[in-house]
Amino acid sequence: MIQRVYPARAFVIAMAISIIVWFAGPLGTLESMGFWFRFVFWTGLILASVPFAYMVRVHATRRLPNLPPFLLVLVISAGFSALYSPVVLFFFLLSADVGVIHVIPMWKIWATTFLAAATVYTVRMLLFSDAQEPAGKLSTERPSERQSDLPRLVRRMDDEVRGRLVSISVRDHYVDIRTEAGFASLLLRFSDAIAETEGVDGAKVHRSHWVAWDAVEAVDRIGTNVVLRTKHGDTIPVSRAHRKKLETRGLI
Repeated sequence: MIQRVYPARAFVIAMAISIIVWFAGPLGTLESMGFWFRFVFWTGLILASVPFAYMVRVHATRRLPNLPPFLLVLVISAGFSALYSPVVLFFFLLSADVGVIHVIPMWKIWATTFLAAATVYTVRMLLFSDAQEPAGKLSTERPSERQSDLPRLVRRMDDEVRGRLVSISVRDHYVDIRTEAGFASLLLRFSDAIAETEGVDGAKVHRSHWVAWDAVEAVDRIGTNVVLRTKHGDTIPVSRAHRKKLETRGLI
């Protein structure tokens, strides 16, 4: 999942953009395509952009954490356009094969995707960035749940799945992160992910798993294997090399 489960918000934004470009018909599609063909064309093209947009944003925010927001938007937009423009060209080539539209210059595709990405990322940054509580407004969040108190790893995640950290697991080149609010996957090394759990009492219990101790509900034995069961119903294996940590905490 590049999440690999993409955030629901990304698809909502993608569908909204699809509707706008369906009626606007940019890049000559308004004149050359029928109403419903244009809908299928742009909906498919915009939905195909979601993984590219998410991947570029994750990489840029990870590698350039201190870049000013305006410059970060430009970097993300340029990266997205460079990766995604060939996909747009491919869609146009397919349409040209059936006589729907003439292929347009690559520079025009790049410029259009760059401007579109810059607009979307700017709006996203303005609408969904972590804002401080308005003056005089009392927060109903417990201190441990406030955004500023969350570990850096959780702050990388989308707002709707941020919460108390439960566990981290490795899958391919990604880490699957479970919080009390939901789940996400990030393109990140396991060791780097663990290093960003500062402030959370937890430990690596397997070469591919880390768990927060306060999320552990029970310890189960399955034959000779030891498995942690979290309060959220997940099971996490414990390797022999890490069982001492459970003994130290009196869990086994």
